[in-house]
Amino acid sequence: MTRPIASMETKENSAAPRLSAITQAGACGPGRRMRKAATSPMHEPRRRSFAAAAWRRCRGAARLARRCTEYPRGLVTGTRNGAAGECEETGRVAAHKACGRDLEGFSRVPSDPLCRLPDGLTLIGPPPRVQPGEVVGVVVARNEELRLGAALRHYRQLGIGPILLLDNGSTDGTRAIAAGVPRVHVVAASGRYADSGFGIAWINAVLDRFARDHWALMFDADELLVFPGADAAGSLPALCAHLDRVGSECLQAFMLDLFPREPLHSVAYRAGQDLLQAAPWFEPPRLRREAIPDFPHVAEYGGIRQRIFFPHTQPDRPLRFLHEKLYNLGFRLAVLRDAAWFGRLAPPFPPNLTKVPLLRWRAGVRFLSAHATTALRRAAQQPTGVLLHFKFLQDFHERAMDAVARNAHYAGSIEYREYLRALTRDPDLTLFGPASQRYGGPEHLTRLGLMADSTGWRAERLAQSSALVD
Repeated sequence: MTRPIASMETKENSAAPRLSAITQAGACGPGRRMRKAATSPMHEPRRRSFAAAAWRRCRGAARLARRCTEYPRGLVTGTRNGAAGECEETGRVAAHKACGRDLEGFSRVPSDPLCRLPDGLTLIGPPPRVQPGEVVGVVVARNEELRLGAALRHYRQLGIGPILLLDNGSTDGTRAIAAGVPRVHVVAASGRYADSGFGIAWINAVLDRFARDHWALMFDADELLVFPGADAAGSLPALCAHLDRVGSECLQAFMLDLFPREPLHSVAYRAGQDLLQAAPWFEPPRLRREAIPDFPHVAEYGGIRQRIFFPHTQPDRPLRFLHEKLYNLGFRLAVLRDAAWFGRLAPPFPPNLTKVPLLRWRAGVRFLSAHATTALRRAAQQPTGVLLHFKFLQDFHERAMDAVARNAHYAGSIEYREYLRALTRDPDLTLFGPASQRYGGPEHLTRLGLMADSTGWRAERLAQSSALVD
């Protein structure tokens, strides 16, 4: 039976072997001071005190590592190469840190286990407490005071739980707006947006820490998710419960651009107003679908943004068709496919409209981009959604200029450069046209075939409505 540390012998011949074992193992050596004490006969009391301290620290680290393996979600979040580490790894990191050593490639482990996030992410205030059945929201924001209040109000009406707002250096009232809404938790994201995979690495990290085994909703401050039945208060948790029952782990959606009738620079939208009052119009898109390797295995293109800002990407144009065919031929050759200069010759594409904003977060699930995830289960018959997209307000020109100046978006902010070219050609640009329709609610989009309902989800809504009437 191992003796407690307090009963260590005082004789040198009994203390030295134990101390030697500790120092030779290299797991807990506090540095040169300890090694010097271990080899100097003049410092026998100090040697014993160092041995006792090192022994206690090793025992504490071992207890922390054991506790970490007892909880699937872990006590801490270690990172290696930007990906969230598993609990076994974080226990190993904790053991090394407690013993004064470091592991190359792992981020620093903070003292508060509730706030441990990868380097570059700092939770401001208390951590979220997620209750069973709640949906965790996450949004990356930078200077979004114009739209943020309306977006948060919309998701509160849907019945969302805690919201994680990843603030990437806002200089306006974004944080103040978040502080005024209950259960919105600000996470300061100090790094470069582009270096985080355009926010995807940050989102994966916070969802790993706070949303494991819960449904999670990723949205932008200019996006409002709707789905069949979304006009009923508290419908989001009910939808997630239905998806659980049919064996689905996600809700697929596409972005539908809404816009005002007047020229963009004439819009007088004020923060906190209903976004649909300022931009109630949309143009029913003719979507073109192309297969992609990652889930959801489809990318959808088209709509008013392609028609106005990216007309040169229409695949039926002869030059665009020839460009794509020649590029695909060259792509088959490995020497060209791996060359950076050849990649820059790729034919331009309009924005991908497909997203998977709502998904059940579990071990192994990741966003690969804003438009793709790791593999998820999907039922044969289930509803889909639409993200009402409110990009086109009076700040459109200013935000496009900022995106280009910071080079903060994909492919050198090429999408925003196209916006600036269009605004240069027509400073009084308006998106309103003969095909425009006023948005009339989720059922309007269902009638147009822009999102799908399902028999089971419709039956559940009718049963709930009948129960409320009774």
